[in-house]
Amino acid sequence: MMSDDEKLNSFMSTEIVDEDFFNEIVENKLRITRDKFKLRLVYIVPATGKNENFASVVYRAKIGIEIIETGERQFLNVIIKALLTTIKELKEFGVFPRERFMYEEIIGSFEKILDEQAGMKISFGPQCLAVHSDPYEIIILEDLKAIGYEVMDRKVGVNLQQALMVMEKLAIFHSASAIKHQKDGIIKDFLDRNISMPKFPKDSPIMISLDRMFSAFLEGVKKTNVPKSCVEKISNWNIIEVMDLAWKGSKPMKCGFEILNHGDDWVTNMMFKVDENGETTAMKFIDYQMSYWGSPVADLFYFIVSSVNNDVKVKHFDEFIEHYQRELEKMLKKLNYNGYIPTLKDIYEDIEDKKELIATQLFGIMFICKYNSEKEIIMADLFSGMIDDDTLKLIYSNDNYLKALETWLPFMDERGFLDILPVINGFIIQKRP
Repeated sequence: MMSDDEKLNSFMSTEIVDEDFFNEIVENKLRITRDKFKLRLVYIVPATGKNENFASVVYRAKIGIEIIETGERQFLNVIIKALLTTIKELKEFGVFPRERFMYEEIIGSFEKILDEQAGMKISFGPQCLAVHSDPYEIIILEDLKAIGYEVMDRKVGVNLQQALMVMEKLAIFHSASAIKHQKDGIIKDFLDRNISMPKFPKDSPIMISLDRMFSAFLEGVKKTNVPKSCVEKISNWNIIEVMDLAWKGSKPMKCGFEILNHGDDWVTNMMFKVDENGETTAMKFIDYQMSYWGSPVADLFYFIVSSVNNDVKVKHFDEFIEHYQRELEKMLKKLNYNGYIPTLKDIYEDIEDKKELIATQLFGIMFICKYNSEKEIIMADLFSGMIDDDTLKLIYSNDNYLKALETWLPFMDERGFLDILPVINGFIIQKRP
């Protein structure tokens, strides 16, 4: 396993990272040609700590330049995000072409819809400055940290104010996507999971790894002080069937409403601006590599389960859902949406219909947020079966994760979110075609 320094040296020694690489960034950011400036300094450091980013490597770069005509010196701050993996299973998810298309085509179109049809100046994420696909897949973005944004502590989760802010921003994003969908449909096949997502056989490394992850998760659940009913119900899950049912997120709502999900809206994929009084004043999403069309419930579950403070998400779960629906309805009306607008009853019916999503997120995303060991996890190793049993035990039995389960599982059991398989509720599982 390479250290951060080794990863950085490996990346910097690739043939693509040369003077032209940084000149292009400056040209696109300042909108001037390279004969008007010269590079003076490039300083690069890892942008995330251990276990903060799992599908790519992310660097923070400070580029010093001098304007030739005036002698003025400036610094540009950017994020360099590179997908360096050669793991077949990760590449098959198509994260790079999807994220590239989102930054280059989709996000700007949503912001234009809001500006032209509602008079709202909304920014959903950082400016995309450059893209490369050979020999490595690289996206260069505006560095939001340099303008006052920060990522919240994933091990703690966001607070009530921040969670409500995310609900509102998701409602705005989803509303703009609904307008776009009425005009252009799914736009690209890779935004439709029913078309683009790879189908892995049960004996593939990724499915075998998921089975091992679930076994470690169940052992962790047994170590908690949760009601026996929680343990019994989870013990009856068949992880292959649960993962199959989780595809429901890529289906429209039962009422027919469909939006573009961010798809990976956990705490490290959003940044907040907090003032000197501790009040959060703004937020933006980052990492659009898993976006897909489907039900908004998928984004709501993903965020609430993974990223909201343990006590807050149980106490305010219904408040989050109600706030989202109000903001969604308000925004769709403001945009003169001419389709059916989901009611609060519709949202709750879809939550019941797609409750299997929560099961997969318990062991498929929440462990990432709550993991508090210094031992580094390599996502490629995790999903290719290279993680040893001791590391799996660390992932699913650390104190922070078990505390989260003890808060969340009783609530899930009370709401019926654990009753998802035939051995529990008697219905026949409908397989994804």
